[in-house]
Amino acid sequence: MDAFPIYPGADTYPDDRRKNERYRIAVEVRFQWQTGDGHTHNGVGITRDIGIAGLFVESESVPPVDSVVKLVVTLPATSKFDTTLRLSGTAIVRHVQQDTCQTSGFGCAAVLRPEVPLPTESGR
Repeated sequence: MDAFPIYPGADTYPDDRRKNERYRIAVEVRFQWQTGDGHTHNGVGITRDIGIAGLFVESESVPPVDSVVKLVVTLPATSKFDTTLRLSGTAIVRHVQQDTCQTSGFGCAAVLRPEVPLPTESGR
């Protein structure tokens, strides 16, 4: 069984504010947030890492810190598992990265839940 690389939590690195470990997984993320003036913005990115309580999204579209973001993370089917898994939920942007020397993106605290597909006619 292949293991995902783990980013340790704050127990290993005291300066790291994360409470939980993160796993290096690169999958598609679609997200949406609303600005103070009511405009809705959509973005697409790739996860850099993901954990039980948050994730980092690499994207050219970067919401401001403290934005509430709706997320849909898509984990593709693999040779081992025949089903695509979608996680959706809400997140709060905790930090942004928009340096010319680094990939743009944002880290967020998130609560994600698996989307349960509705049964099809053939499944009844």
